[in-house]
Amino acid sequence: MGYFCGSTIDKWNPLGYYRFMMNETRDLKKIPYGVSDFNDFRVKNLYYVDKTRFIRNIEEKGSYLFLIRPRRFGKSLLLAILEAYYDIAFKDRFDFLFSGTDIHRNPTAEKNSYMILKLNFSSVSPDISGIEESFLNYIKDSVSDFVTKYEKILEIDIKEAKREFGLRKSASELMVTLLKYCKRKEQKLYVIIDEYDNFSNTILSEFGEQAFVDITHGSGFLRSFFNVVKAGTTDMDAPISRLFMSGVSPVTMDDVTSGFNIATNITMDPDINEIMGFTRSEVETMIEYYRQTGKIRHSTPELMEIMSHWYNHYRFSMDSDTDLFNTVHVLYFLQQYLLRSKIPNELIDRNARFDYQKLRHLIIIDKKGAASAQTNGNFSKLQQIIAAGSLHSSIETGFPIEEMAKPKNFISLLYYFGLLTIRGMDDENTPVLAIPNEMVKRLFYDYITDTYEETGLLRLDTEKYTELIKGMA
Repeated sequence: MGYFCGSTIDKWNPLGYYRFMMNETRDLKKIPYGVSDFNDFRVKNLYYVDKTRFIRNIEEKGSYLFLIRPRRFGKSLLLAILEAYYDIAFKDRFDFLFSGTDIHRNPTAEKNSYMILKLNFSSVSPDISGIEESFLNYIKDSVSDFVTKYEKILEIDIKEAKREFGLRKSASELMVTLLKYCKRKEQKLYVIIDEYDNFSNTILSEFGEQAFVDITHGSGFLRSFFNVVKAGTTDMDAPISRLFMSGVSPVTMDDVTSGFNIATNITMDPDINEIMGFTRSEVETMIEYYRQTGKIRHSTPELMEIMSHWYNHYRFSMDSDTDLFNTVHVLYFLQQYLLRSKIPNELIDRNARFDYQKLRHLIIIDKKGAASAQTNGNFSKLQQIIAAGSLHSSIETGFPIEEMAKPKNFISLLYYFGLLTIRGMDDENTPVLAIPNEMVKRLFYDYITDTYEETGLLRLDTEKYTELIKGMA
């Protein structure tokens, strides 16, 4: 499977687990809960489940790609791995970073051959009064760091470049200037955008649909920025050779990029179903690694039963039959167990509750949105999900904000957010979408009851739905 190995690892036993040397616990690998810096896995001796084999799949899918996964599933780590693998500046660190992994044994021809512009839009403040300025400042800092890092390759005067950046009044103008510098050189550019929809989704949830439309339509600054990015992929001698974007829903992408038809949506491709999340065997291996130290008192099957019930059964392709555990929640469970040598009292990470709280507001933007959703049948869909645990529905690959409340789009959002998952296909080849696990069931119930309390628009018997939840459990 290709896990990072240290001096404490002997060899695989016949069951496929690492045999841990009990007299060398000082080198025990730490749980990488909340870690998205790939360099830390080496420097801080963290446990890493190797997903580098999927780099080849990504490379073969095309030059400009778009991937959606739920929150807290490891998207940022994947993008950090792509950055480390393709960055020409990390060429001398390839062996240090990747030894022991699948891609190290059989790298592609494109490794360490790009300048990398990596952007993370979660760094942009969603305060509506200063959102455009915050975005401008973030892009300004990012392009300044970029030209400093690649000064020798670009053969530019850093002071002059930063002076020119300082004159630009918008993020799109900054990108035009940066791409001009890159175009002068034959060195390829790889743009990586993490959480592309982070601050725009926050604006949608906290300030409503019109505020969202203002930045993503017409001359909105986010739309203008993506227009420049597209131009950087299609002009003569286009400087952007590769692009990879990741987020939690297709809403922002559909709104800001109606003309951005260059990006291939690989979200539901079966060959990358396992690119994030842990398979059953990967979780078993991890438990066994720590159990061999004596720090875990329960048997592996006992812990697997608990974690499978609470964190398992996500599937991201209709053509795959492999279920996945939520990465971060497995790491949370093991971290808490090792701290106290017992099963955690609280099996839902409080950070997960916070994340899904934001998603709940995305689905119901305000009372007007809630009333609209109530009349078009969406809340009856929620009631059906709570009562039956599943429903049959197609999954829409994209839709604009004004169509978000349509029932099929609403259900698709629940899928993208990880609140529903693919359980199979019915006789008419329609996906069967189900609540994946106990954690999501609890979040669903919180969603229903909190919305009722906030808006007063849901006429639900909460005692009845409490009993239904217990029955599902």
